[in-house]
Amino acid sequence: VNSSAVTVDSGATIGGNGSVQTLTLDGMLTPGNSAGTFTALNGASWNQGGSYDWEIYSLTAGAGSGWDLLSVTGGSLDLTGITTAGGFTINLITLQSDNSTPGPLTGFDPTLTNLTGWMIASAPSIDGFDASLFTLNTAGFSGATGTFAIEQRSGDLFLTYTGGGQPVPEPGTWAAAAMLAGAAGYMRWRRRKQQQDV
Repeated sequence: VNSSAVTVDSGATIGGNGSVQTLTLDGMLTPGNSAGTFTALNGASWNQGGSYDWEIYSLTAGAGSGWDLLSVTGGSLDLTGITTAGGFTINLITLQSDNSTPGPLTGFDPTLTNLTGWMIASAPSIDGFDASLFTLNTAGFSGATGTFAIEQRSGDLFLTYTGGGQPVPEPGTWAAAAMLAGAAGYMRWRRRKQQQDV
């Protein structure tokens, strides 16, 4: 336990499974060793330009275990230092089942209607929440075709997902499918021609 107030400057990172008394985040938060929990005992503040690398490897193991969690056990989570729309970035990152390697999330279906259970921060209270303050960077969330949102429920922050269509195949997959379709069409033409020539 770090017994002092900790400020993470812009460009710096704090993470792991440790805890601090108070946390002021101008830089990046990366809870756990891959997915895990980071604890602030007496309050935390997220400020303009800060970010949160939020990782998930299990849909079932729960907050702080299957996916990252900031646990604020005393005081509040203060968001009033985020001063412009999109001023705080949450990077959504899926990990494979080893809880280490970036990649597809086991059991994730991109067409699911609604996933609402991803608590990413918990505190006795939250000050200054507005969903528009956050940029949700989904580039690292493998296979997602729907939309993500962030919401406050009492003293907790949750990520939600509303499903979209199936993922678009990679260009190589389209090319292979086109070649197969072309080959099948050629074989049908050839059989018809042979029948006509008899």
